[in-house]
Amino acid sequence: MSPTLLNEFRFGLRRDKLDWVKAYDSPGKVGEEARKFLGQHPSGIPFIIRPTLFSANVMSAEDGGTVGEMNPLWQYGDNLSWTRGKHAFKGGVEVRFGATNTFSSQQNIPRVDLGPSSFVGNGINNFGRQFWAGIPVSVFNTQTLPGISGPDANRASDLLIDLSGSVGAINEQFNIRDPKTIVFEDYRTLYKNWSNIHQNEFSTFLKDDWKIRPNLTLNLGIRYEWYGVPYDSNGLMAAPKGGGGGLFGLSGNSFADWFRPGIRGPLMSAEFIGKGSPNPDKLLYKNDWNNFGPAVGFSWSLPWFGKDKTVLRGGYGLYYASIFAGGGGLGFTSAITQFPGVTQTATHPTTKAAELDIRNIVLPIPERLPSGQIPVVPVTTPNVSQPTYAWDPNLVNPYMQNFNVELQRELMSNLTLEIRYVGTKGTKLYSTIDLNSPNTIENGIFDAFRVTAAGQDAPLFDSMLRGFNLGLGTINGTTVTGSASLRSNALTRSFLANGNPAGLATYLARTAPVGGYPGDYIRTNGYPENFVLTNPQLGQALFFTNPNNSTYQSLNVALTKRLSHGFTNQSTYTWSRTIATSIINPRERGNKTLSSLHRTHDFRSNGTFELPVGPGRLLLPKAGPVLSRLVERWQLGAIFNWTSGTPLTITAGSNPYGIATNFPDVVTALPKNFGQVTKTNLPPGVISYFPALQPVTDPGRSGITTVQSLQNFNSNFALADAQGRPILVNPAPGTIGNLGEAWFEGPARTSLDLNLVKRAKIDETRELEIRLDAINVLNHPNFANPTASINSTQFGRIALPNTWNRQFVFNARLNF
Repeated sequence: MSPTLLNEFRFGLRRDKLDWVKAYDSPGKVGEEARKFLGQHPSGIPFIIRPTLFSANVMSAEDGGTVGEMNPLWQYGDNLSWTRGKHAFKGGVEVRFGATNTFSSQQNIPRVDLGPSSFVGNGINNFGRQFWAGIPVSVFNTQTLPGISGPDANRASDLLIDLSGSVGAINEQFNIRDPKTIVFEDYRTLYKNWSNIHQNEFSTFLKDDWKIRPNLTLNLGIRYEWYGVPYDSNGLMAAPKGGGGGLFGLSGNSFADWFRPGIRGPLMSAEFIGKGSPNPDKLLYKNDWNNFGPAVGFSWSLPWFGKDKTVLRGGYGLYYASIFAGGGGLGFTSAITQFPGVTQTATHPTTKAAELDIRNIVLPIPERLPSGQIPVVPVTTPNVSQPTYAWDPNLVNPYMQNFNVELQRELMSNLTLEIRYVGTKGTKLYSTIDLNSPNTIENGIFDAFRVTAAGQDAPLFDSMLRGFNLGLGTINGTTVTGSASLRSNALTRSFLANGNPAGLATYLARTAPVGGYPGDYIRTNGYPENFVLTNPQLGQALFFTNPNNSTYQSLNVALTKRLSHGFTNQSTYTWSRTIATSIINPRERGNKTLSSLHRTHDFRSNGTFELPVGPGRLLLPKAGPVLSRLVERWQLGAIFNWTSGTPLTITAGSNPYGIATNFPDVVTALPKNFGQVTKTNLPPGVISYFPALQPVTDPGRSGITTVQSLQNFNSNFALADAQGRPILVNPAPGTIGNLGEAWFEGPARTSLDLNLVKRAKIDETRELEIRLDAINVLNHPNFANPTASINSTQFGRIALPNTWNRQFVFNARLNF
């Protein structure tokens, strides 16, 4: 535009495409041949037979069906630069339109399972109809066929079932095409289930590079970023009614209702929201409009110790991050595209004797949901197959603050030393909180657990389990108590013996008694549906919000040798500390702990050295033409890395809150540098990281009752020194151990790679390059972290490394 004014316009398109096509959906002869193996029903719906003998075959190896995605990202930007005096101004805008367009057929082609149905025994299915369970085969066994092995007898039974075509059950999926009519369509009208998620972004910035003096420059700027709320252009984005708080279901609609047994709300139900839906003004969460990020920096060439020999730099910046963008396309997962009730995958157990014959199957199956509304998931058949997500309506974009100060000194004309501090603070980082962490405190289950483990009878379990039979007889609170039944039951006694109240609570809330439904142990005697789980309609109820923060601090020293005399090298050392948020008790704020990304020490060095051989060099400077071509331009390169180990958390027992692991109690001094890779002799060849620690019986075992032999089912260990003195023990039930997270660091990692390169000039435009790479030339083993549970018989053991052995790679290349 002018010598001082420049305008730059940018346009870009990135589009990734992936199709995973099943054989029967393939074009041409492949698909034509594969479709011959599909069953054909008079309704026009094909089906896939899943036999019992070869359950994983070319037609039904998995149930994902044909899937595919296309991820376009359109970018438009314009920048304007203007230089005036000591100022260099620059400003610009950019808009981005991203999308993730996916489809899948899943089980839209029904699966017909041969053999006995997964519904055990004859009975009543969820729709109130009598069903048949398929025909089990028991004529083949080691008694009827002497000499046959058990597995071969099973295979013979499976073969007979498959040859007879005896049907156990039919699985079929139904999908919604139109969010305004809500009709569950089958294969004939909607074969592929589509999702087209969009997210739009906008950013603008203005900055000024102000050269105050020849040796001092100040950088000032501000940036604004907006990340739009995602939407499905088909209008099929579902969320709980009432917004994110609807995920609390029966318990209410906010964290004030968390861990409070009692019905304060309706069952969770879903609705379609966003553009193209019946509720276009409802969003997953509110737009975040105030994302302003200032930035400031300076560069000062110090006037002392030589002109332009020493430079001091520093800066601060605040930057926002998108909640979903990143990775392929927008990085979306099923979290945002799936919600219970939007897609129906139904099972039809055979309801008539005639239906046992594969020739008489009914398609579409009669379990199709009625039209007109998204169904409510019942508490008796909760959706536990996949997590259910909802978004905090006040969700905001996370932001990072970056601080840095650097001192650079030119030691020689080709040697530079840099010392810098880098710090980063992450605020309002997004993560999920599982609202269905089991409640054991407010409802009294933990107190009842402790009484039961001590050999006494808890009135709560008598009241809750009255009328059930867990193996000792019908619980009546007198001759047969709830506590005694739990201590004797094979499925519950291990929870009591090993101090796992959250596991017992989850069992009571999730397990169906014989002939009943999940949750019957809770609801039958009048306890509220949410006595243990906040939303008993769901498995994991993941609430997407901004609970986390992080900090990163580092000191970095770098020495750079620029190329001279055929030698160049760069070496850096970094000391750092990375802190993240860890939630141990959901009732409390997150704890600060070392991040999994933390590395205390990191040293890296790389360089090249051209051998001083050939014309004009130290060795053979006057060699003849042929010899010169052979000996000249040989270059040796090396890359050396050493990094201290990753954080290592020692675990013990079960977390009483059911959301994370627990930690042991430390009863004597335990130095942080206690771990060391050691080859032991017991047993021979085993690599151990804590050879000085030996497993012994956990002292807490003595606190477990011997009534009904409960103590015998305790499998916990403690760790002791060579004299047998306990060092790490399991915490008391209902408590968190005092060792904490990431107390140790795992084994360090070392690598040295070498390369040798020979370049030979062929003519003015062509050059032959021959290269040999020696990867991990020292063949140094790098070990992973050891088994870290003190209750494991493998504690401290490290799996033998089987990757990154020494490798040699030879390459030849023609450069022209």
